[in-house]
Parts: sequence; structure tokens; C-alpha cells
Amino acid sequence: MARRGVGSRGRPPPPPKLRSEINQEKHVHNTCEEPDYLTWFVKKTDPHEDSSLHETIFGARLVYLTLIQSRPSERHKKVIFIESVPTFTWRESGESHFGKNRLGTADRDSNRDLFFIASLVYCESSALDHAATKADILPYNLEGLPATREFLLKVTDILLDFVKETNDRDKKVLEFHHPADMWKLLDLEIPERGLTLQQLIDDCSKTLKYQVRTGHPRFFNQLSCGLDLVSMAGEWLTATANTNMFTYEIAPVFILMEHVVMEKMREVIGFKGGDSILAPGGSVSNLYAFLAARHKMFPYYKEKGLSSIPGQLVMYTSDQVRNIKNCHYSVKSCASVGGLGTDNCIEVPSDDRGRMIPEELERLVLERKSRGHIPFFVNATSGTTVLGAFDPLEPIADICQKYRMWLHVDAAWGGGLLLSRKYRHPRLTGIERADSVTWNPHKLMGTLLQCSTIHFKEDVSYDKISKIIFSVYYYYYYYYEVNISCI
Repeated sequence: MARRGVGSRGRPPPPPKLRSEINQEKHVHNTCEEPDYLTWFVKKTDPHEDSSLHETIFGARLVYLTLIQSRPSERHKKVIFIESVPTFTWRESGESHFGKNRLGTADRDSNRDLFFIASLVYCESSALDHAATKADILPYNLEGLPATREFLLKVTDILLDFVKETNDRDKKVLEFHHPADMWKLLDLEIPERGLTLQQLIDDCSKTLKYQVRTGHPRFFNQLSCGLDLVSMAGEWLTATANTNMFTYEIAPVFILMEHVVMEKMREVIGFKGGDSILAPGGSVSNLYAFLAARHKMFPYYKEKGLSSIPGQLVMYTSDQVRNIKNCHYSVKSCASVGGLGTDNCIEVPSDDRGRMIPEELERLVLERKSRGHIPFFVNATSGTTVLGAFDPLEPIADICQKYRMWLHVDAAWGGGLLLSRKYRHPRLTGIERADSVTWNPHKLMGTLLQCSTIHFKEDVSYDKISKIIFSVYYYYYYYYEVNISCI
């Protein structure tokens, strides 16, 4: 079924024939409360002016578009009202009707029945004038719905233009300026008074003008790139909800969503049961794994501190090859933050493809045990930052099981291959034997930044480990009693 006002092939329906007996007062007066606006529009779209009709139609940012038709000779006298439709409908279908090329003056003059698009519902001065501020829109002005809608639609228009340019190969990835020049282009001074909404709209446009288009087809700078519009729509939704995911009573839908998605991700990894949580980023996910491992081996660490550990803890990760760091920098940060010291984060030699050598891992474990140290944590990387190397998980898991060490797999980047029948094996073979896995959907899965997850084979939310990690989330899984918990 064709959309209202749009033909079955996505083109606007042809305009009806002019009827001279229909006059402006009868069909337009009730649509626009400011008659001068119609005169402004007629002048703006005069076919005898140099500016193209195409630019006039698609250059204006209108909230509602109204299809009207008139003869040039009668432009200021007779106008036939056809239909008023939302911007997003006619903005696309109108372009299909006119074509993407400019319409020359001769083309416009030769077609006396050529219809125009104008706004007879939205008048800038009546809803959101240039002096409007935050006080003029919801929730500060309970009668400010029209201005609120107009403000948000203008911002949305800017975002959609950015999306369009991001997917245009002929556009630049970045309009680069040196920092000194950028300071001059941007007005970053904090004002003494609040800005008008129009100024905020202009600032939004300028912000995106100089922003790197990470979703551009020619952008290859980061591990996370692309602009998935479904994920973007989700970001809009969650930002509008503006809630934390502490408990069911504050975020019932999102809590259930997280539970289902995390459960499915653990299933894909190969965990039977277990627990998961969203984290601010891969570095924090790795830190959660480190803390869980330490707390499981030494459950009194939270209360007693370092005195509860009878020796020097030691952790292991891959080293660098050809001066390229293999493991993520956050692994050594865990050693620093967790009290081990970076000297006790042992770098295991890698082969010429950047993969940890299991035999070297076992040799270094035995060497440290002979000194009375306590090897307890091994970080295996699935998808190193530079080389994209995958450590051999099966033999590493055998060593961890033999010496009772926690195996963590940092699959922040490579975790996306878990969804591939073609590439999962042998790269991720054995990942189900890990005690914990970091997996960042904002990398290979294309989810917008930030989206990082940490998954545990064991259910850490109900044992003592939860006291050091998950207690900050205010009983994520606590039983929900409607009679005592709901406000």
C-alpha cells in the first residue's frame, strides 16, 4: 500500500489540475495563521530568480511540508492547497520526483503546472523564534510542545544530513584544521548566560561539520568504525529514557533486555549458566576479570587486603613481536591497579605471527613457582590490537587447568568471530574453557560506542565474588517484590 501522499513507486503523485474557481482564502487561510508567510514562500520560489527550485525545496529545514500548486502568472492570487505531510515523507519522495539534478529556469517555465513544496503549518516566528531559549520548551514551558517539536526536528535534520554525507564516498572523511585554526573556527567560550535554541542548533551543525566521519566508507583508523543506523536509533531511545540500570524498578525493560542478551552471548561463547554484565569499556571488563580471579583465589582480600595473600601474585600475557605490542595495554594496568605491580605481569614470548607460545608460558609459570610466587591469572588475547593475532586457547587452557590458574580471554575485538561459522574455528576453539571472556560488540558487531561485556563461566553474582564487583550495581538480580520494592 502506498504511503499517504506518495505513489506506489515512491514518487509523489502528479499534482491535480488547477481549478481557477478555488481561491487562496478558501483553502489556505485555515492552514497558516500568518498570511505573510505565504507571500514569503511565493517570493522565495519565484522561478525567474537565479536560485534553483531544487535548492529552495531541499535547502530549507521545515517541520511540515505542504504541497501547493499555482500558475506563475497568478502566483500572488490563486493557490490550490493539496496536502500537508511530515517533512521526512516529502523530503525523500520529492527528491525522487524532481531528480537530484537542478531544475533549470527553462524547465520550470515550460511546466506551468509544476508544483511546489512549502510549509503552511510551520512558521518559524510562531513556534521557535531566534530568541527562544530552553525556558520556552518542555518541561519548563508546559505549552511549549510546538517549539519543543520544532527544536528536536531541526536537530534531527542536522543528524540526518550528517548520516547522508557520512555514506557519500565523494565527501571528505574529515575537514581537517590544525588545533590553532580550529580554536578560531569554534566558539568554545563558556557564556555568562544561556544560549538561544537557534544558537544551539547552529553549534550542533558546526560540531558535526568538523567531526571525523567514522562511518565513512573510507574511514579505516580505528577497530570500531561504521555507523549502524539501527544501533543509532537505540542510542536515541536510551538517551531519551535517561535511566540507570541499577534495579528492575528503575529500568524494568532494560534490565530484562540485558539479561536476555547477556545470556545469549554466554550461550554463543559456550558457557552453560554463568553471569555477565555490561562494562564501560574493554579495559574495565578486563579489570573485572582480574578482580574476580583474585577474589576467588583469596576471598578475604576485600577485608584483609594484601595481608590475606601468602605470597607474590603473578599474572601472564603475551609480549611484543617486531616491536608491536600484542596484549592490550589494560592488562598491565590491571597489575598496577590491583596491587601486583607491572614487574609481576610476565610477558610470554610470541611467535612471528604474534601468538603466545604455550611452551614458553609453562616454562615461565614453573620458573616463578620455584621462587615461591603464586601464578594465578593468564590473559589470552583473541584479536590483538595491531596484528589481529589469536592466542592458541586449547593448549593455554590445558596449562591453566594443570596449575590451577584463572584463564581470561580478551576477545574485545575478535569476539565477533564467535558469530561466524567460517572463522570461529580454529581461532576461537577452546574459548568455552575460559573462566571469563571480554567481548566488545562495538567492534566487529558494529554496535555504537561504548558497548563492552564481560562474561563469567561461574555465576559470580551470588557468591563472595559479587561483594567486590557486582555489589555496586545495587542487587542486579535481586528478587523483585512488588509489594515492598515498587514506589
